[in-house]
Amino acid sequence: MEILKHSLKIDSFFQALRHANERVLMLDYDGVLAPFQINRMEALPYPEVESILERLTDQKKTRVVMITGRQVRDLLLLFKLASKVEVWGSHGLENLTVNGDYKILPVGQFLMEGLTKTQHLLRQHNLIKLCEIKPRSIALHWRGLGEKEMTIVSRTIGELLTPIVKNYSLQLCPFDGGIELCASNIGKGDAVEKVLAEVPKDAIVAYLGDDFTDEKAFKILKEKGLAVLVRPTFRDTSADIWLKPPKELVDFLYKWSNCENLSS
Repeated sequence: MEILKHSLKIDSFFQALRHANERVLMLDYDGVLAPFQINRMEALPYPEVESILERLTDQKKTRVVMITGRQVRDLLLLFKLASKVEVWGSHGLENLTVNGDYKILPVGQFLMEGLTKTQHLLRQHNLIKLCEIKPRSIALHWRGLGEKEMTIVSRTIGELLTPIVKNYSLQLCPFDGGIELCASNIGKGDAVEKVLAEVPKDAIVAYLGDDFTDEKAFKILKEKGLAVLVRPTFRDTSADIWLKPPKELVDFLYKWSNCENLSS
């Protein structure tokens, strides 16, 4: 573990966690709980991580929230605990409650027209095979391509989609292994804000993320909780601490779980 915020006393954080009346643990999936895979439907969670989170959900002392770029339906296939916790999928556009209630936020018809036009454009340029069509966005994955091919593809996609971004109020969001065309006014940070609005100000909160799509969430959490960067290599970030998975991630989650066991 590396402390990035010099004023942070991590032992004090866990001490407060032990005595907290309410605890909230928000987690991204890919790159955090599960290592990246070329086939994204083979990205299974680290076994130790899943067992610790299962204990947390069973003890019901921590509100566990998944906030991911994945579609809810895909997460349910990969992560068996997804049906037992709160899930915000597609960067906060989809919501599945612990009671099984599902909803998807509406977006304007104009935005949907932009996504439809994007699909036609990508088919014309033989790039549709890289696409993951989501309810309100399109992700393009190039993990597994050679460096030269990846450079050509990413440049071509940028050239094709820049006019659509400008004309349809969309944004291009880079992630580890690709880029996503999505609504410009919705992201993981919005899901974090919704969760924070439902808990008391003295709740102990942490958010664990890995890539640039998590940065807004990190910034929102400033002074309100612990922002945790989880990835094998460091990058510039607004997070408070950096964990290298899986060992440091497992250690962090185990310590969180242990604080629950010691709480009164």
